[in-house]
Amino acid sequence: EWRKPLEAAMLYVGEQEATWDAARKSLQQGATFLEELCRFDLAHVTRGNLQRMKAVGSSVAGVGMEVLEPGAYTALALAAFVSVVIQRSEQRLTPPEDTTQRPFSLKRPKRIKMVELEDAIQEALQQRRTPLIVCNRKEEAVATYLSY
Repeated sequence: EWRKPLEAAMLYVGEQEATWDAARKSLQQGATFLEELCRFDLAHVTRGNLQRMKAVGSSVAGVGMEVLEPGAYTALALAAFVSVVIQRSEQRLTPPEDTTQRPFSLKRPKRIKMVELEDAIQEALQQRRTPLIVCNRKEEAVATYLSY
């Protein structure tokens, strides 16, 4: 199980063959493999690479620290690294949520009552927009409302 993080790391840098023999050869290169890991840009991870890394099944929990064999700490560090790579790649490669229901960019400014203010702010925040509140000489009332 502790070999999987190395195999997944090899897939991360674009290796086509992620077998244990190929992994051992990469490790024998020592610093060269580590430099390659550090230099490789996360933006170059493709959907195919991501799927292959996930298929390996590398995980921090899977490394298992009960038996501290030589290389166990390296496997643990690689497992944590691969876990972050997979998480960030999924975020980057997953299309954004569909906001076609109510595209905020097409909304025009509107007047609302004070009791609707909280819902309007929540709607803007849910769509990852910054609400703009024009108070029209009611700044104190709005400031007081927002302070609660």
